[in-house]
Amino acid sequence: GKFTAADYRVRLRTNMQIYWDRIFFTTNAPSAPIRETTLNPLGADIHYRGFSQMYRKGPDSPHWFDYCDVSTEPLWRDLVGDYTRYGDVTPLLMDADNRYVIINAGDEVSLKFDASQVPPLPAGWTRDFLFYSDGWLKDGDLSTAHGQTVGPLPFHGMTSYPYGPDESYPGDEKHVTYLREYNTRAVTAEAFKRFLFNFHDDE
Repeated sequence: GKFTAADYRVRLRTNMQIYWDRIFFTTNAPSAPIRETTLNPLGADIHYRGFSQMYRKGPDSPHWFDYCDVSTEPLWRDLVGDYTRYGDVTPLLMDADNRYVIINAGDEVSLKFDASQVPPLPAGWTRDFLFYSDGWLKDGDLSTAHGQTVGPLPFHGMTSYPYGPDESYPGDEKHVTYLREYNTRAVTAEAFKRFLFNFHDDE
């Protein structure tokens, strides 16, 4: 009853660069018990790591990344603004409260969980892992609104981005303290400019 014609072909459209390798569907699936266990991170640390080597498995495949092959040289122009300082950021990942980790290109957040808090599997069961995140992504494309700066900071409840003068990032004491204590790593585009200058000078 979902199709309005005898043509049952489905077209998937998106403005994202997404590669589909397979699609599954099922009907009249038997019900199976599901047990959900939620783990909060024991610790989270933000630090600079660099960029994993990017490659393709075939001419039409998406990009893959080799985590063990890392380059620490800058690859893109940094968005200018205040980023989250390096170190422990565990309190920022516990709630979706508009206090989040602002990371730059090449940054990494390492998470630790207590595996002993996961109950053993009953016979015949399998386990899947789902990572839940809540946040925003801004690229440095010249056609992206405010694509050269970290701000204005997004927040839950905004009606659009960039938002108008009638909306603003929360200014209560909790969020002002967060901005002052965590987002103290000022980043400019100078390091990338120097890298480009030195690279072309070497050439």
